[in-house]
Amino acid sequence: MAQHIESSPLSLTFLGTSAGGGPSPTRNCLATALNLPNESWLVDCAEGTQHMMMRVGQPSPEKVTRVFITRLRIDHMFGLVPLILTKMYAPRSKHVSASNADSPCMPPLIVASLQTRLRIYGPAGLRAFVRNCLSITNTELVGKYEVIELLRDGEQYTPCNKEALHMNEALGRDIIANADGTWPSFETTSDGWTLSAGPLVTSFPGTSMGFIFQEPHITIPPSKDYVALLHCVSETLFPPGLRTHADLLRQLGNGKSVTLAQGRFVLDPFPRIPGRKVVVLGTTSDASPCAELARNADILVHEATVAPIVETWNGIYVDGVRGEKDTARHAIKWGHSTPTMAGQFAHRIGARVLVMNYFGEKYAAPCESVASR
Repeated sequence: MAQHIESSPLSLTFLGTSAGGGPSPTRNCLATALNLPNESWLVDCAEGTQHMMMRVGQPSPEKVTRVFITRLRIDHMFGLVPLILTKMYAPRSKHVSASNADSPCMPPLIVASLQTRLRIYGPAGLRAFVRNCLSITNTELVGKYEVIELLRDGEQYTPCNKEALHMNEALGRDIIANADGTWPSFETTSDGWTLSAGPLVTSFPGTSMGFIFQEPHITIPPSKDYVALLHCVSETLFPPGLRTHADLLRQLGNGKSVTLAQGRFVLDPFPRIPGRKVVVLGTTSDASPCAELARNADILVHEATVAPIVETWNGIYVDGVRGEKDTARHAIKWGHSTPTMAGQFAHRIGARVLVMNYFGEKYAAPCESVASR
């Protein structure tokens, strides 16, 4: 009987697409949500992100379990600490201490206070930013948050010893980049997603990065008849390293072929549905350092801050330029990209879908209120 195998639901919610020094009347500053079946991950979390969550209806702050900050700039991260407060707020009257952890009848609030409820990833300095904001505002939370800093070789790290931690901060990790400056497969989640990151070229000081999210492959289970047939294979024919039929099934299920009888027979691995790859890039004028990690992306989110639009804004030409070459030079000078540059990178890596965001504040969203002006 043929089996119908489907991938789990997966979507992106664009909570903010504006570049520059602040939101516009039609766009919020940067935030993108990757929505999985049971949780959501945010890439960047600017001012106003939670208002957009309320307006759009997803995701709720409670569903956000990971936040990835591409760059330590106001328009990328000033909604992060308010999100932490919303997700982990503890009224003073209900404050509990981890000192009660040994009690056999711990109330739910105490149990929650011991759990890591939010993981935050980003460049060097992110840990100090979160820690200082919470400390100087005397913020009390329920649960723990963890900050994972992705560091370039030789980059200064933020101390993570117990004496330096905020009372609600779990011991974080510092992940040093490879020789090529990337952070490939720096973490695998409990449900099999692989997290990677790479640096991006920009004219601004500090690190700008992109994040690559690789869904695990889905193995199509073999039929009962085929499993029964495999159990008929004598264990004396197994190659070194495989001792039982369970070992044989496990290797085939992991996508590896098995050679039997010293090369006389080869069992092909069970067929698999490739996992989807989602790539969300930060500010950049050249995403080449991320190209290999991003190759064959199912969806690529790439900035397009300026475009050669000849329409006027308040009576002047947008950015004062009109041609593609002039626009590209202007974009690169300021560390940004044009739609053409985004399309060229998408073509280079073989992306199936390209979505552009991070538009200059001069470019209004095509909503009804703007169209009617």
